[in-house]
Amino acid sequence: MPNPISCGTYSYTMLSFIEACGHIAANGYDDVYAHGLNYERSGGSHLQIDEARRAAADLGLTPTVAVVGSPSLKNGIDAAVERYKKLVDAGAAFGVRWLLDMGSQRDEAEAYIDLMRSACDYAESKGLAITMKPHGGICLTIAELTQVHEQVNHPAFGICLDPGNIIYYTVGRHRPEQELAALAPHVTTVIVKDCVIRDGEPDVMIVPGEGLVDFDTVFGTLFDAGYDGPFCVEKVPGESAEELDANFRLALQFIRKQLTQRTVSGG
Repeated sequence: MPNPISCGTYSYTMLSFIEACGHIAANGYDDVYAHGLNYERSGGSHLQIDEARRAAADLGLTPTVAVVGSPSLKNGIDAAVERYKKLVDAGAAFGVRWLLDMGSQRDEAEAYIDLMRSACDYAESKGLAITMKPHGGICLTIAELTQVHEQVNHPAFGICLDPGNIIYYTVGRHRPEQELAALAPHVTTVIVKDCVIRDGEPDVMIVPGEGLVDFDTVFGTLFDAGYDGPFCVEKVPGESAEELDANFRLALQFIRKQLTQRTVSGG
């Protein structure tokens, strides 16, 4: 089965979630990578989630990944677990396969690991999994992503590879291609994001393939490890919906070309 290619709603800030889905479908995507659904409130009422699920289905879109952000640990592990269960319930109601987590700060690492073990137990019981992306804190580099995966050690916990973020948050000091072979078997989702550094400032608002990420190596390493998960386009540049549409279509073409090259080469 081909890897799903999912488009995020993040960049369409001028539109509602449902309106953004209309653009995503029109741009040729079959899957949606969801931002902006109110998981906090939907833990008690799934009205908003149900509406979004029906709208996506009407457009022929399959929900793939939904962002839940970094967990709140300030009120203790028990409260954090209960909150995460509500996020899992909302994600299950929406119909996604993965919840996208952003890790924690370094001083919360131990509590985060405990939370993930409990949250993954619950997510697994609902048919979901948690995927953690590089976003600073304990999940900044390939080596740190690998370490957190080993510490959680749960079948419902995987890694979201976001190569652009690794360059962005380390300002180019670390590369996503380095040590990727060791992490690749644990990667369950991929965000196809690029990054450039201009005058010492990193910028991820570019179309994939136009920056510093060596996507040939990234895709090749992932497929060598048997990767069969989704490729998600999180954001592209553009001030208007029309500009975003054009750039999301370019991103889709770029990913399809990568996938076609792997099919033709047998890699």
